Amino acid sequence: MYFCQSKYSQAIQVYERGLVISKEIGDKKREESCYGSLGALYLYVGEYEKARRHLEKSLMIHKKAGNRNGEAASYTNLGIVYQLVGQDERAREHLEKSLLIR
Repeated sequence: MYFCQSKYSQAIQVYERGLVISKEIGDKKREESCYGSLGALYLYVGEYEKARRHLEKSLMIHKKAGNRNGEAASYTNLGIVYQLVGQDERAREHLEKSLLIR
């Protein structure tokens, strides 16, 4: 809701709180969702290092769960982050990994 209203800082706060709760109750699916959403939000607002950190955590959870579609999405988003910060080789590697999964 906040994202659609361009209230990004509020959206980040909501997902950060959701992340804390999901960790407390051991809900890995929601934890991954929060990491992925936070990564996308930070990417959108140009905070690329925070985006990368959250997306890496999302990727790790997808790998452990065997969620190949989620893994591919994480690789794609990480590729975009690396491209935006000028790390073209790392961007290419991540995007290729995504393509190999899909």
